Amino acid sequence: MNHFASIGYTLVFMAVVIYVGIRCYRILPWSRRIRVSLTALYGTAVLAYMLSLTGAVDILPMPVASVTYIFGNSWMIFFFYALIIFVLMELLRLMEILPGRYMIHSAVGSAVVFSIIIAVMIWGAIQYRHKDREEITVTTSKIESPLKIVLMSDLHIGYHNRRATLARWVDMISAENPDLVLFGGDVIDLSLRPVFEGNYAEIFHRVEAPMMAVLGNHEFYRDLDRAEQFFKDAGILLLKDSVAHFKGVDVIGRTDRTSPKRAALADLANGVERFTLVLDHQ
Repeated sequence: MNHFASIGYTLVFMAVVIYVGIRCYRILPWSRRIRVSLTALYGTAVLAYMLSLTGAVDILPMPVASVTYIFGNSWMIFFFYALIIFVLMELLRLMEILPGRYMIHSAVGSAVVFSIIIAVMIWGAIQYRHKDREEITVTTSKIESPLKIVLMSDLHIGYHNRRATLARWVDMISAENPDLVLFGGDVIDLSLRPVFEGNYAEIFHRVEAPMMAVLGNHEFYRDLDRAEQFFKDAGILLLKDSVAHFKGVDVIGRTDRTSPKRAALADLANGVERFTLVLDHQ
């Protein structure tokens, strides 16, 4: 993304953030003092999100940084759902389906909007915590012996998904007794600070099977060299536009599209004849 595109994206984003903030302020039915206080909380959450997004959160003490990160990213989820609902309400109002009184100082409008958002966020948090185990059986004559391969993606470890969460996921992997473990990118979230200070790499050593991974877009957002060092410390083979071989299986690992130099899949697959898996974080 070039400089002017970045500026344009930032201006549009901030305009939409202000729009949602104004809509939240106008729909609330309470006194001006309460609405101003809640709007200030909204602004604080925006600041927390920006600190997390830019990496400035890393200068804070670890407990404060973690709370700031969770607060800011929770706001982001709230913001996107609020934006969708308010835009739909605007359309319904213009179509004269929704009376305008439900959008200004309305107890009913506020109850509907915020109840939907809170319910969806709670449902999402429950779904996020309880991972689904999806089993896929593939039969092929290209492999002589049965293999069990575990794939996980988007762990996003860091300030939010901490050591205890990662340890639980790693134990889930180990319980499968896999022959091979694959990670489909975004193993690290935004900040490298918590994963190094907390020695998260050590937890991956519980897995007795070989591990391979590809880069996701999030690994590019801070310090790519340190991110790659983390994979090395964790004992995970990082596939960067390369092919690895394991017991009759060829694993093609593509560098994420964030990199302008990533190779074409056709070039990587050239000459590959065995049973093939492609890891591509998109």
